[in-house]
Amino acid sequence: MNYKYKLLPIAIGAALLVGCATKPVHDPENIVDVRVLGLNDFHGALKSPGPDQPGGIEHLATLIKELKQENPNNVVVAAGDMIGASPLLSSMFHDESSIEALSLAGLDATSVGNHEFDKGKDELLRKQNGGCHPVTGCQGPKPFKGADFQYLSANVTVNATGKTLFPEYVIKEFDGVPVAFIGLTLEGTPAIVTPQGTEGLTFSNEVKTINALVPELQKKGVKAIGVLIHEGAAQKRDGGKIDVNACNDVTGKILEIVSHLDKEVDFVISGHTHQAYNCVINGKSVTSAESNGALLTQLDLKLDKTTKDVVDFKAKNIWVDNRKYVKDPKISELLSSYEKIATPLANRVIGKLESNLTKESTNSGESALGKVIADAHLYATTAKEHGGAEIAFVNNGGIRAPMDAGDVTYNAIYTVQPFSNMMVTKTLTGEQIKRLLEQQWDRTRPQVLLISHSFQYLWDSTKPVGDRVIASSMKINSKLVDMKAKYRVASNEYLATGGSSFSVFKEGTDPVYSVPDVDAVIKYFTEKSPIQYPKQDRIIDIGAK
Repeated sequence: MNYKYKLLPIAIGAALLVGCATKPVHDPENIVDVRVLGLNDFHGALKSPGPDQPGGIEHLATLIKELKQENPNNVVVAAGDMIGASPLLSSMFHDESSIEALSLAGLDATSVGNHEFDKGKDELLRKQNGGCHPVTGCQGPKPFKGADFQYLSANVTVNATGKTLFPEYVIKEFDGVPVAFIGLTLEGTPAIVTPQGTEGLTFSNEVKTINALVPELQKKGVKAIGVLIHEGAAQKRDGGKIDVNACNDVTGKILEIVSHLDKEVDFVISGHTHQAYNCVINGKSVTSAESNGALLTQLDLKLDKTTKDVVDFKAKNIWVDNRKYVKDPKISELLSSYEKIATPLANRVIGKLESNLTKESTNSGESALGKVIADAHLYATTAKEHGGAEIAFVNNGGIRAPMDAGDVTYNAIYTVQPFSNMMVTKTLTGEQIKRLLEQQWDRTRPQVLLISHSFQYLWDSTKPVGDRVIASSMKINSKLVDMKAKYRVASNEYLATGGSSFSVFKEGTDPVYSVPDVDAVIKYFTEKSPIQYPKQDRIIDIGAK
């Protein structure tokens, strides 16, 4: 099998255009029409979120099938994070159910995202090649045979061998014209997953990797080149809404990447930011289809038989309307076989919640659900044998869904916290906690940590980065924090090992590992229900107007 594909980012130096300019005239006899279908950040979202909400692999598969029938020259590709941070129906089976469903839906190739590395390279290789899980064995209805699609990782090298973890690209030929798709993850992956997840791997610069492959592809006779890259952007909201086929004031890392790409790169399918956009930048297509299978990108290319290059394109993002697209019967049969195993556990009632909890942040950076999760983490780690924690921190990215009032099931809790990261309690000084908090704004996009009820502080958004937290306002259990004193701080393993660039956590000493974060929340709801809405203001921005 010849693995060489290409999906490339777009050059950004000049104008940013949305849509297509005046169409050039081409001899139809000399043109090959190719349809590229793209998605990203699926995150194991196998089931539709609701009858009036887009998504669900059963409906997505039907849309893919319909669009493929319109043009036999087609390929289905993705830009990473197809698994990881997944709901129970996927994560309970180590995402094997998602791998099988995506294979059935027709996925041909995908780049790897940061979440594909959540459990390390060996587990990711198992996803590709198949075999039972080394610890839990085969839990699904049938032995796991691995992915029918190809993972791509042009910029991820195995240190021990010097070779890429997966092929750099895939080449697919349409009526004699080859099209290449290069697959990459973001260079900064080691900073946003646990160290064990990327151990033994090197992540290289995206632009240098792509540009170095262009001459190699050209020598193989490939002129049509695309990039599948797990890095992205976001566009400005218009009245609080997003036009999924617009490109309004787009910002993000992908722009910098595209601006430095070789001019021979024709299009880029991107991801990571969970945003939707459809841009034409310097004549190249740059798209993203949001997340969780809510959208599908349709990119129609016109290839010249003589030059073998892309001479025209048209892209659009399509909502996966589950009222319009019926369920694919083969996918439904597959999911049913997994649900029979998962349902008894998923539906078990754990506790009660008095009010709906959202993950939406206030101007100060807090969220109602974040407070409850932080309190749960503290509750599970307060005992001396579990770490003796005095405060708990939670990262926003570790909370994946809201929680509704009423009976709270195991599935509801797992959907909120699908990572199963171990809780770790470490000793930090007051001064280290202060520096840790300052790191919340020392980044492109601020990330305020969620905190337990035992901790409060003020910060000033008008102050420069590095000097925003008011040290004299920091209190633990109503007592002022002593910069020289030592405190026991709980967090999930991701944060405890410096995830999301919170490097101060790595300075902590005397680590105690206790229970998985999801188990901590289960314990809290089991023993403290009914859980009330948290009204306490723990973080206050005194600089907010």
